[in-house]
This record gives sequence, C-alpha cells and structure tokens, in this order.
Amino acid sequence: MNQMDAKDIGYLITDINKIFFEGKMEVNHDLKITHSNTPFPHVYVENMYNDEELEQIFAELDYYQSNKETYFLPPTETGSATKEDNKTPIKNNVGFFLDHVYNERKYSKILQLNRRIFDTNEILCDPSKRNLMFSNFYPDKDWTLISYYENGGEYKEHRDKAVATACTWFFKYPKKFTGGDISFPDFKYKLKSNSNCMVIFPSFIRHKVSTISMKETDEGKGLGRYCMTQFMHYK
Repeated sequence: MNQMDAKDIGYLITDINKIFFEGKMEVNHDLKITHSNTPFPHVYVENMYNDEELEQIFAELDYYQSNKETYFLPPTETGSATKEDNKTPIKNNVGFFLDHVYNERKYSKILQLNRRIFDTNEILCDPSKRNLMFSNFYPDKDWTLISYYENGGEYKEHRDKAVATACTWFFKYPKKFTGGDISFPDFKYKLKSNSNCMVIFPSFIRHKVSTISMKETDEGKGLGRYCMTQFMHYK
C-alpha cells in the first residue's frame, strides 16, 4: 500500500477552486481529513471552515457572548453528565443547544455551515473503506450544542448519549488560555483541541476535557474555548 499504514488513512483536499458534492455545500479551501482506527475508529479534520466562514461563525458567537445572560445556561440545563448521585454535574462550563433557539437553520449561520460534516462525503464515509465505523455512516438526525469554557472550565470523564459525537473547537488568536484538550482515558489517547479542527468518535467512548487556565483580565471577553458539539443519531 505504498508505505501507508492500513489503520491510518489520511488525504488532503487541496488546490481546489470549487468542489460540488451532488449540488450540496461547496468546499473552496484546504480541508484535511484523516481517518484512523488507532486506538479506536475516529476522524480528525483540520481547516474545517475557511476564513470567511470563520468570520461568520465568530460574529455569531460574539453575539451570543454579548447576550450571555440570555443564551448561555449552566451545566444542569444542557444535558450534562453527572456523578453517581445523578445530581452533581461533572462539567464546569456554560452552553446552549442552537436547535432550541432556532426552529429553522436559515436563521443561524453556524447551523447552516455545520452541514459540511454531512455534505462533504469523505468525512463520514472513508473512501478507502478501512475505517471500522466511519466508512458508510449516514446518521439522519443531529443536535448542536455550543459550549464555552473559561478559567477553571473542564469536563470530567463521561460518555455521550448518541451514536457518534463530533467536536469542533474555536478560539481567537492570540490564544489566551492553556488546557482544554480532549482525551480518552481508557485508551490513554489525547488530541490537541486546535481551533477550526474537529474530531468525530463513537459516543460510548469515555472522554474528558482538561482544565482551562487563563488570566482574570482575559475573562468575560469571549477569549476562552468554544466547542461546537454535534450529537448524531438515527431517527
């Protein structure tokens, strides 16, 4: 296989002016998609959105941040995983489901743009057919959760109630915090949560977010870590 590891399949969509996927969303930037079965089936995507799209995404996030009392909710109101007492949240962040705010996607640029996960066939359907889960994965329902982490923010070990989870991270440069990386304790596997990158994995696999550290002077300005989580299901 020309020195390619059978478990790790990477390819780059590059030097593209326009690519159309059967009339769906077009991709007009460098999009790197890596499929892997090590240590479990997952997909890692870099450069998920282009510069213009990122401006639109941050403009929407800034709007929510400037009206945070209206939009952002405590962990107890965003379906947080809990400790064994079923009362104590194991995450420290704020968030809200975009699908609860808008009943039509046309009113949210984020809800429109995050269709790329489905419209770019190579993301959920590995062309090499070697990804053990994401070779022919066609979920027909998903929910979008926007989470925001500042100093002390974290999410301890948990599983999601979905078939597959997709996490896309956003933060502003220069980066004003440390931590916030995602890891999978059962596999001793860690991924850097880089801005504009996404990981997709089976929801039953335990995962966690490391504690955020940032200066007090940078808090309350939208300079922390955003995560857009898409919980994918079948109807």
